[in-house]
Amino acid sequence: MKQIVSKIWKDPVWSKVISVGILGLITLLYNYITSLFKGSDFKIEFIKFWTFNIELWEVALLLIFLFALYWFISVIRKSRPYKYDPETLELDRQLFQKIRTEILPQDTIHQVKQRGFADGDFPMDLLFKVFEILDEDKKADFHFFNPRLNEKKNKLLIEIQGLRSITQECIFGVRGQKNMLGIPREWVHEQPERFRQAVNDIAKHEKIMLEAYDSFIREGRQILKV
Repeated sequence: MKQIVSKIWKDPVWSKVISVGILGLITLLYNYITSLFKGSDFKIEFIKFWTFNIELWEVALLLIFLFALYWFISVIRKSRPYKYDPETLELDRQLFQKIRTEILPQDTIHQVKQRGFADGDFPMDLLFKVFEILDEDKKADFHFFNPRLNEKKNKLLIEIQGLRSITQECIFGVRGQKNMLGIPREWVHEQPERFRQAVNDIAKHEKIMLEAYDSFIREGRQILKV
């Protein structure tokens, strides 16, 4: 019986129906109690309740209070550390280890830090290895149970997507060099402004992406103790 009630309450439709029903019962109970204390008719108190005049400033004040209360509760919830059980902790550890050792290993990130995509020609595999995590994100189980850690992962994905968008506009295959990419060197003389803009944009997005990766790794190690 308890499981059935719990299932109904968690249902997105029935939960709203039940909530409205509870509020309706509370309203009727309030009107009934008021009629008893005042010695008046229940019907009269019910009509008075629903025809009560409310000033606009009172409505505005109530909305401000409710918004502030919602914001306060949201802040409190976010500040609370996520409590793991043994199973979810192990699953998050497995995903974190897979990201930093297989999907987007720290060795790959170290190579990006050493040579960069804006400083010269680089192996094609290096860029594609960075973008591999975007394909992994399409999988349904590519998430962390810990909201804080999942937020860090999503931040990293956003920055990598930003880097991919900018490289698609100004990174091409290098003439005469197989499997090598880079900003077209002919732009230096033919389109100097475009070349400088490409270098600056890639360097900027690359730096932000690397910072997001380091932040994700530090956060993961601190939370998961691995």
